[in-house]
Formats: sequence, structure tokens, C-alpha cells
Amino acid sequence: MTVPDGGVPAVEAAGAEWRCRFCGTANAPGAGHCRSCGAERAAAAFPTAEAAPGPVAPARGGRAGVIGAVLLVAAVFGALAAYLGLRQDAEAVTVAGFEWERSVEVQDHETVREESWEGEVPAGARIIARRREVHHTERQQVGTRQGEPVYRERPVYGKKIAYDLERWLVVRTLKASGKDKSPRWPDIRLNLGEREGKRSESYVVVLQGRSLYRMKVPREQWLGMREGQIGNAVVQKGGAVLELR
Repeated sequence: MTVPDGGVPAVEAAGAEWRCRFCGTANAPGAGHCRSCGAERAAAAFPTAEAAPGPVAPARGGRAGVIGAVLLVAAVFGALAAYLGLRQDAEAVTVAGFEWERSVEVQDHETVREESWEGEVPAGARIIARRREVHHTERQQVGTRQGEPVYRERPVYGKKIAYDLERWLVVRTLKASGKDKSPRWPDIRLNLGEREGKRSESYVVVLQGRSLYRMKVPREQWLGMREGQIGNAVVQKGGAVLELR
């Protein structure tokens, strides 16, 4: 086999161009070295007829696609859970019992320490101390910049007043409860200086359906119901009765 100048066999010299794997330059078939970087053909040659390796394209929908799919699945399950949690079922129920509770607050005079701005102190208060304090801030124009107004915050001071005041406070709550149709108020026994405060009451009807339910109802409705009465209840998933018909 004859070898022309450049050290490339004659058979190879008559072949196709080759491309340098180091710098990507195309070289003549008979070149023994890369004309750009000088690398020897034996170590650097890629025949141009074969595809030289290029950058590997990232897979479509890679990490972002996986994250998107996970978020989509989470959204679907979240919507399904919300639907199941809010789904309402109507079912036949029977009145199985009644419950009631009544309470009365008992109040007494107590001395409390409070603070207010000057001019807002309630009548009858005993002034303990005064101090100067920032009441609020105001925007004040201090000039212009490039034709636009420039502002700064300016503190506005006022007098903060500390004072003692006698107020009626809840010292205890009296309660009575039962599971019958005869609600009553608790016995009220007041100590010297005390007074009766707020009264409150609640009424519950017990319903037997697929499960045992309890539902608060107005006093008039509660008094008009009777044990064994049959009706329909709209029950939320979880057992909360939303409506009784």
C-alpha cells in the first residue's frame, strides 16, 4: 500500500472528508492533521459521512413535566376530597330526644387599668399617668425630584393617658341543663355587690337516622317538636345536619 505525503494511505486519501472531533473543522480526505487545531487524523477523525456526535437534546417534558403531572394529580385529589367533604345527603330521621342548656353570668365591680388618648378617657376614670407618644404619621411634601413631588412621613404626637376605672366584669357563670322538655334557669344567688349579667340558652334535638345526630334549633321550633316525629334531614358528610324538614 502506497502512503502519500502526510502519512495517510492512498485508499483513505481517496475517501470522504473527515471532521475533527476536537474542534469540529472539516478536513480534506488526504489531510493527516486537522487544518485548524493540528490534531492527528488517527486520533481526531470523524468521517463526514457519519454523524458526528452533537449536543444531546433534553427529553421533552423532563423535570418540569413531572412536576406538572404531580401538581395535576394533587389538584384532582384535592377537588375530590373537597367534594366528598361538602356532599350533602338527604335521609329520613326520627326525633329521638331533646337537650337544653341555660346559663346566667354573674358580674361584680372590679378595678381595671386601661389606656386611652387624651380626649377619649371615659368619665369617672382616675388618671394615673400621662406620656407623649406618636399618635399617627402624616405625609409631608419636602420638595420635588425630576418634576415629581417628594414626600416624607412626619410623626404627629399626642398624650397617652393611663387610668383606673371601675367596670362590671363576669366573675362566674351559673348553668342548668337537661334532656327533657322542661327547660329552666339556674338558681341565682348573688353575693354583696354582685349583679345578674347576660343570659343565654341553647336547644338541641337528637335525631336518629343512619347515625345519631344532634342539631341546634330555635326555642320555638324545639318546643313544637315531639319524640317519634319523622322528617327528612340534609346531612353533610361528617354528620353535621344542615337542614331539617
